[in-house]
Amino acid sequence: MKKTSISDIASRLGVSKTLVSMVLNGRANENGISRETERKVMEMAEKLHYQPNQVARGLRLGRSYTLGLIVSDISNLFFARIGRSIEDQAARAGYNVIFCSSDENANKEARLLQVLKDRQVDGIIISPTQVDRESIKKLKKEGYPFVLIDRHFPELETNYVVADNYQGAFQAVDHLLRLGHRKIGHITVFHEQVNCMKERWRGYQDALVQHSVEPERNLVMGVQWENMRAEVYEAVKKLLHPPEGVSAIFVSNNRLTMHVFECLQELKLKIPGEVSVVSYDDVDYFRLIYPPVTAVAQNEAEIGAEAVRILLKAISGEAKHEQVTLPVELKVRRSCGSFLNKTYDT
Repeated sequence: MKKTSISDIASRLGVSKTLVSMVLNGRANENGISRETERKVMEMAEKLHYQPNQVARGLRLGRSYTLGLIVSDISNLFFARIGRSIEDQAARAGYNVIFCSSDENANKEARLLQVLKDRQVDGIIISPTQVDRESIKKLKKEGYPFVLIDRHFPELETNYVVADNYQGAFQAVDHLLRLGHRKIGHITVFHEQVNCMKERWRGYQDALVQHSVEPERNLVMGVQWENMRAEVYEAVKKLLHPPEGVSAIFVSNNRLTMHVFECLQELKLKIPGEVSVVSYDDVDYFRLIYPPVTAVAQNEAEIGAEAVRILLKAISGEAKHEQVTLPVELKVRRSCGSFLNKTYDT
């Protein structure tokens, strides 16, 4: 079956190919084409199932109409949700997305950035490893359009979209403190290297101070990505035994939380009867496991949508940087012992 061309649309409408081309390339308004004519062209294109030649279009306009996305692990539900949002928003603007996972490896991240640039993607959305800033500095120096998500570098002026990590952690620990917990452990990824984890740790500490509870450094357990499961098990066991002996644990992301639950089940400890758990990051299965997990919910769809919006502006040559911090929400469920009220989130 013959593929519909611009000539076919022009012939059916009795207009020039140039006019149809300008409409389909979003240049109707700047060329004085009426909204009525623009509407007719778009409707005929849809009726005839017109599909543009992306390669030819890219060569003509100097764009590939492809975006790159690099996150630590695209199989992580948090990043998967963001990735889906990015894909949907990009598609609405006529872009495709190449997905990559850095595995929190700075060398792999640098290699992926080069691969994406070699593929001539128009811009990149990246959740950086934060171990090495040089790759981001290089993008900035080259003037390559990019947006950071989930994490950013406070000392570098860049586009970024993040959640309010500090406030989310503060709310989570404040909730535990209001329930009467005073000895609260914190399990996190090695936070000195990752800005968002550092902010969650800061929120944890400030909530304790506000309730006149002295933060104890030995109650904060940092684990490494490479050996996460084993190190979480050791951290949980240490936190639950004297001299630590915590009654609650604030966990800094969803993957760590699942390892915490595994460990507590292996130790045959009741949640929340013997230890309460609150997670940063809310994922669907937290509502389905027992007990359902109290968690800080980030708006992944909005993170993705904002990242695409800002990146497309950068691609169009807008020089002004945008820094967006989105609000979070504490979803109160049954993993925290006593409750502030009897209305649980489902």
